[in-house]
Amino acid sequence: MSMSFELIPVNIRPNVNLAEFDNSNALGGRAGINEKILMVGQKTSSGTVAAETLKQVYSTDLGDGFFGEDSQLAQMIRYGKAANPYSDMYAVALDDAGAATAAEGAITVSAVCSQNGTLPLYVDGRSVPVQLTTTMSGMQIASAIAEAINELDHMNVTAVASAAASGLAKVAVSAANAGLCGNDKDLRICYYATDKVPTGFSYSLTAFAGGATNPDLDDVWAVTGDEHFHHVISPYTDSANTTSINTELERKWGPLVQAEGRAYAAARGTVSALTSVGAALNSKHLSILGAHDSPSNPTQWAAVYGAIAGYHLNIDPARPLQTLVLPGIMPASADSGNRFTIGNRNTLLWNGITPYYTDQMGQVMLDRTITTYQTNAHSVIDPSYLDVNTHATLGYIRYQVRYWVTNAFPRHKLADDGANFDPGQYVATPGAVKGFLIRKFRLLERAGIVENLDQFKEDIIVERNDTDKNRLDILLPPDLVNQLVVQAYKIQYIL
Repeated sequence: MSMSFELIPVNIRPNVNLAEFDNSNALGGRAGINEKILMVGQKTSSGTVAAETLKQVYSTDLGDGFFGEDSQLAQMIRYGKAANPYSDMYAVALDDAGAATAAEGAITVSAVCSQNGTLPLYVDGRSVPVQLTTTMSGMQIASAIAEAINELDHMNVTAVASAAASGLAKVAVSAANAGLCGNDKDLRICYYATDKVPTGFSYSLTAFAGGATNPDLDDVWAVTGDEHFHHVISPYTDSANTTSINTELERKWGPLVQAEGRAYAAARGTVSALTSVGAALNSKHLSILGAHDSPSNPTQWAAVYGAIAGYHLNIDPARPLQTLVLPGIMPASADSGNRFTIGNRNTLLWNGITPYYTDQMGQVMLDRTITTYQTNAHSVIDPSYLDVNTHATLGYIRYQVRYWVTNAFPRHKLADDGANFDPGQYVATPGAVKGFLIRKFRLLERAGIVENLDQFKEDIIVERNDTDKNRLDILLPPDLVNQLVVQAYKIQYIL
């Protein structure tokens, strides 16, 4: 009998006792995957790390130092780390685009207080309480508001008080980073039912506007190359950047790279506006979370959504994300009438947008999480990549197959079934590889990743390529486990 060895030569003659190790049978179970999160966004000039540089971020303090404490990216990292402190997180910062302008909102003070009290001001979901007294003039109130905003860390805005027309006072609040994202910042007075404005105080709010021109995500991909990031969190939903995300992740999804990832973003708007956002997209790699009238800005929504999804999909890619809470995110106020109804959520889900709902405590909870993929190449409705879990499960299965096969058959010869060779030879046959894969997919069935193994065994094909006899062609037909999303009951009662 002739046995194959990796390292022991056949021509050794001295009196020796040689032993080598073979790990081809060492890995009996599934691979544990350390999925990585990539966060992208804009920096400020105070950041110590140059733009377009890939950095691993272990803590929020590092994010502040790397990218600027009040930068968009540092704020996203802070929200993402708070939601998921365990996953490996990396970040690439971008400078504001050269032609970009910063969005600006304003608070105009039109009357002073007749009662001492606290002004319940909220900027981007952050509470900014301002103490007001009856002795303060309008300009003093405006200065106090600006000072309160500027004193808070991690705000991604700056405030300036000035005199306004007709004796009024004004607080101009500007986004710290230029670009379209600033237009979605939120400025409001009163959110909770218990919030009260001091008697006599009168004001008007000007919504953020004027932000223009986002940076280009193509600059990020030039840095990350073929590095495998399983979850990419982006603050941008403009057409150029959503196209860029889809193009890059489609490249990485392909068989020549096999570094698939999912991208997460968020958008603010009414059901009609969000439907328009979703209708313009058709990517199996991108999921957009929809929000309306939330004090939290969409970059915060995106950071928490991607962080929560990254944590739970790493545990089990097939388990749905519905009902998971997005910590630190504020929904539309309870009395606003702007929280989504079940009809709104159904409309959004038919138009490529992931909706949310709230529990009794007002916590934001994920509804069914979907991609923006809606139709095939012939514009026919196609749900094959609808759910985020489908994308995640396919990536997981491909990784496991590569993990198993590359370890079990690293340097094997290839022969037809029925070839007569001694046991212990490093020879693979189509039948041996087929049997190996069936045994391994039984592990995936037991883990609740696939089902119907009998169908898999019936339909799997392993054969030698007709033109390249050094190549095996393998058809894997797994039946993916689905998610329990809808439960329908018919109560047929008797009186």
